[in-house]
Amino acid sequence: MPSPDGGIDAEDAGETTDAGTDGGTTTDGGTTTDGGATTDGGATTDGGATTDGGTTTDGGTTTDGGATTDGGTTTDGGTTTDAGSGAGTDAGPPRDAGCPECTLTTPLTYLLPSPAGVSVWTTPTMNKVLRTDPVPTVTQPTIDVFSAKNEYEPFQVVLSAVAARQVTLTLTPFTGPGTFRDATLHRVGYVAATITDSFSLFATQVPDPLVPIAFGSTESLSAAQNQPYWVTLHVPTDAPAGDYTATLTIAVMGGATQNITVKLHVFNFALPQRLGFDGQWTINYPAGADLAAVQRTKDFMFQHRLVPQAVAYPTALFPMFFDCATNTFPETPSDPYDISQLGPKYLDGVGWNDAGFPSFEASRYSAIGAGARPDLCGISVGPDPAGTTQFNARWSTMLGALQTSLTRHGWLSRSYYTAAAEPITAAENDLAARLANISKTAAPNLPIAVVAEPRPEIAANPLNGGHSYDLWISSISLLKPAYAATRQALGEKVWWYFLTEAPPYLNPLTVNHQGLETRGAFWLAFSQRVRGFSYYDASSLYVTTGGVTTTSIRLELLREGVEDYEYLRLLTGGAPPATLATPTSACDYTSKSFGTSIKNFPRDSAALQHLRNAVGSMIEGQRTTCPALTGVRPATHPRAEYYLNFQDPTGQPLANPLVVNGHTWTKIGNAYYSPAAGSGWVGTAPMATSYTAGPDELRKSCIYTNQNMGQGLDVFSWDLENGRYTVTVSVGFGGVSGLTNYKHRVLIEDQPLFSGEATNVTTPFMVKSIDVDVVDGTLNLEAGGDPTSITIVDWMSIVPK
Repeated sequence: MPSPDGGIDAEDAGETTDAGTDGGTTTDGGTTTDGGATTDGGATTDGGATTDGGTTTDGGTTTDGGATTDGGTTTDGGTTTDAGSGAGTDAGPPRDAGCPECTLTTPLTYLLPSPAGVSVWTTPTMNKVLRTDPVPTVTQPTIDVFSAKNEYEPFQVVLSAVAARQVTLTLTPFTGPGTFRDATLHRVGYVAATITDSFSLFATQVPDPLVPIAFGSTESLSAAQNQPYWVTLHVPTDAPAGDYTATLTIAVMGGATQNITVKLHVFNFALPQRLGFDGQWTINYPAGADLAAVQRTKDFMFQHRLVPQAVAYPTALFPMFFDCATNTFPETPSDPYDISQLGPKYLDGVGWNDAGFPSFEASRYSAIGAGARPDLCGISVGPDPAGTTQFNARWSTMLGALQTSLTRHGWLSRSYYTAAAEPITAAENDLAARLANISKTAAPNLPIAVVAEPRPEIAANPLNGGHSYDLWISSISLLKPAYAATRQALGEKVWWYFLTEAPPYLNPLTVNHQGLETRGAFWLAFSQRVRGFSYYDASSLYVTTGGVTTTSIRLELLREGVEDYEYLRLLTGGAPPATLATPTSACDYTSKSFGTSIKNFPRDSAALQHLRNAVGSMIEGQRTTCPALTGVRPATHPRAEYYLNFQDPTGQPLANPLVVNGHTWTKIGNAYYSPAAGSGWVGTAPMATSYTAGPDELRKSCIYTNQNMGQGLDVFSWDLENGRYTVTVSVGFGGVSGLTNYKHRVLIEDQPLFSGEATNVTTPFMVKSIDVDVVDGTLNLEAGGDPTSITIVDWMSIVPK
């Protein structure tokens, strides 16, 4: 197999939509999906270092954005300078003896031994390092890495030169219980970016492309600019478990040389060869792609544990291959492009990797509505998108033949037919239900999929004849976990797909967001029982440099996330529980400790890295208690009482401090979340503040959602020491009478507090309390979400239980 840089040609993976690498410009010449021609619009020229023209807020730091000045003090266990190193042979990551389930709280961004004139430091690969991020002050002498067997594991090294320098990076083989040297080196490139939302990196250039370079090659560093490098190790399946070391050497031309020890702990287990996480990732191929080019792309995808949508491309089992004369899907074994040849290879792994991909889309049509299904065998679908009786009879014959063909190869249970896509209206829900009935009546055992979240308007629709969908491919922002669980309990599967979801929702493919979103998405998927991801613009995963398609930070972190999912599968007995309500294994709370939903998760990459290392230690038997995430940063707000008044901090009331009812109230405006402040709003549009009539100062001032302005919902985050708290919230408005759209929706830690309750001139305010557990170092208040009404929040109190 090729190395982690992919080694694939530019035409194999399509174009990039990013703005170039290191100062060059990539032109997107146009992409097609699953078999269309792709025109390479031009390669990127490596223009050297790019000056970051952006500035950071909060003293130069960004969310999870590299440097930390935490001096190494941990919670629940005193001070340590060991950021995850193994304690003796086969010891695995250390842990806090006073809190058996807790993970480490040491920083993983620290300064390494450095040659004169160049600062060498490291930070988790989830941290996208900006050109101007400050060099950390915490020091540690080694780089510590933990990996299973049959795993790709990267680490990040950042070089910051006082003046322009030329350097080389070399790495010795890893030695310990065995020896191996499978490692690659990539230079991190930068692309143009804009600040689009509260999760954005505050810079005009952000890191993403990973340009492959050779160990020992000469690298140029610009003065006063960070240059990150990724080193990716591949631990062989047969590597003996235990502790290894290697030496990373940074040599400054005409200057000093510095050796840095890299410590690797290989866990005593291997990741399975067969992929345990499913999905479909759009991959573009040029027209007439040769089989060697196809295999290079399939190798690349399999190495990254991602499933291409067109698994068997350039062959397929779409209706266009249906023989109307014989009512069969004919095969030609002598044709190397035939499904009988490529199917066994890429589905079963025969003559390839002995594993293959876990599933494939055997047939589909593009969208819901009129004309979605093409005419078949000269018979028109008719004016009704559900089809005429004659057309559906022919379509049913085709589906029956498809089921027969798949059964003959043993692929039926691993295939799916996408029968409907993106129903929105009531009529389209009815159509999706009718299509499920047609499909299941014609081919009862053929799995069918719909691109929609599980919804009763389809699953419980009487037009479906009692037939539901086997696979729901849901937008990440539309999934309703509670109802999804009712379908999952019946054996139906749920995948997520990503398009343009913005905060407070997570989106793992956004280039100007921190990498924690990419890797953390798989932890949230595990806890939500989501079994696969779909993404419909894989061209943005690759960056063209000098005519060769390379990988990116996002793509590598996708692999990290899928590998984490494999860890969680091994931890909980081989598979996630079927539904949220299914009796769980003892360690199921491990994944849930990362976050309770796609809107409620920590933004601390070191915490997630420590949690994953602890999971590996648990699997290999070095821990006896299932791990749970512990925040790395000391809590911005320790366990105490807090009284928050949602007002413009610079406006009325002007009293400072603001004391009402014997409590001192903190003024909270609509500022975006800041890790330095430990508080703020997460969303795409800021809430609005108001000061008007009310019975007291707390209810004169408020913050509210803007209806009909494209704003869905916002989340207020208050970093807080873990524990149980009573949270009380006041909603309502006393300034305007006669309006009926004040229907408030407020959730605390994903638990509903107000669910559309209305206030009016008679009852202008409402107050409710709820007890919640903070488990990830942040208390979240979610406001809004109903585009037809306004949610108004006056104040919130937080009191420890």
